[in-house]
Amino acid sequence: MVYEPFLKAKGITVLVVGSICDGLQVDDFDENFYFAGHAGNLDSLYNLAKVAILPIIEGAGLGIKTLDAISREIPCVGTSLAFRGTRLCPSFAFFDDPHEFATATLESLNNPRFAQMLRTQGSALLDSQFSLKHYDEAMSSA
Repeated sequence: MVYEPFLKAKGITVLVVGSICDGLQVDDFDENFYFAGHAGNLDSLYNLAKVAILPIIEGAGLGIKTLDAISREIPCVGTSLAFRGTRLCPSFAFFDDPHEFATATLESLNNPRFAQMLRTQGSALLDSQFSLKHYDEAMSSA
């Protein structure tokens, strides 16, 4: 857990979006948690977001929600599993340790340079693996 030991005292507000809300007991969470459930149009939610936190610890396939947040140029603090399905360069920042995850979350909210670094690495990831140019090159060599 990251919130209780590291973020609660800082007054961080968390908006949880998606089908994960269906299986959660809302009463088990702090008053700074809000649950949107399934949201068909994420534009307004992303416009409000200062950072996307992706504490993903299980799953398979491509992290499409991660790529969606990155494509909107939102700083993303995620575990290595949040970026599954991509080829990360050795310097790519991900945070599997709960304390480091919490520190990165706070840093992305309070340090514009750190937030920009997360945006830049996300953009580089998209450009190197998911751009139209990359797709055209892959199709040409197939």
